[in-house]
Amino acid sequence: MNLRIFYRRLNEYYDGMKTYRAEWFLKDSLVEAKRQKHEEAVLIILNELGGFYRAMGRYSEAAPLFVDAICTLRKLGLFHTENHATTLINQATNYAVWGKTIDALELFEAARLMFETLGITVDFRIASLHNNMSIAYQDMGEYDKAVDHLKDAIAILEQLEDTQIEIATTYTNIAQCKYHDKSFDDAMKDVNRSIELFEEAGAFKDPHYAVALETKGHVCDKLGLYEESLDFYTKACELVGELYGEDHRGYQSLLFNVGKAQRKLKEKDRK
Repeated sequence: MNLRIFYRRLNEYYDGMKTYRAEWFLKDSLVEAKRQKHEEAVLIILNELGGFYRAMGRYSEAAPLFVDAICTLRKLGLFHTENHATTLINQATNYAVWGKTIDALELFEAARLMFETLGITVDFRIASLHNNMSIAYQDMGEYDKAVDHLKDAIAILEQLEDTQIEIATTYTNIAQCKYHDKSFDDAMKDVNRSIELFEEAGAFKDPHYAVALETKGHVCDKLGLYEESLDFYTKACELVGELYGEDHRGYQSLLFNVGKAQRKLKEKDRK
C-alpha cells in the first residue's frame, strides 16, 4: 500500500466535504492493509478512522479502533515509543469527549509519563496534553487542577517559537476556569493578558480572539461593569458574524448577550 497515495485521496475527500466517501475509503483501505499485512499502514488507518469517528461524535465506534491500534503497536515493537504515547492521547481524547473523564485522565497521564521517560518534555504535544487534561478536570469541576495544567502548558509554550497565539488562548482558558470558580477579579487579570497577547500578535481576526472578547464580556458582567460588558460582547459578536455569518450559533448566542447587557445598562441608568 502506498501511503502517499492514501493520504492524497483521503485529503481529496476531506477537502471536498465528502465525509461519507472518506469513511468508506478508510474502511476499505483498512481491509486492504490488513490483507497485505502492512502493519504500519494498519496503524495509521486505525488512528485516522478512529479520529474520523470521534469528530463525527461516534465515540463507541472509535474506541475499539484505538484499542486495535495499541495491539498493532505491540506487533510492530513500538511499545513505549512516541507513537505509543500519541495513540494513547488519541484514545484518551475520544474518552474525554465521550464523557468518560476518569478513563481519559488515566490515559492522558500514562501518555505524559511515557513522553517524560523518553526525555520529551519541552514539546508542543506535551503542552496540548496539559490542555486536554485541563478540559477533563474542568468537566469534573476541579478548576484548581485545571488551572495547574494550563499553567504547565504555558510554561512549555513559552520555551517554544511562534506560540504567542497558543499562549493567549491558554490564558483565556485560565480566565474561564476562574470565572466558573467565581474568582472574577483573577479571571479579569488573565483575560486581559490574553487579549493583550492577541493584539500584540495582530490576531484581530483569529476566532480565539473572539472567545477572549466574549470571556471578558462575561467577567465584566459579573463585576457589574455593564458598559464594558456590552462593549466586549459587541466586539465579539461582530467578529464572529464576520468569520462565520449571522446564522452561526455562536453569533446568535453573542447577540443574546449583547441584548442582555443593554437591558442591564438601561436598568442601571434608571436607578
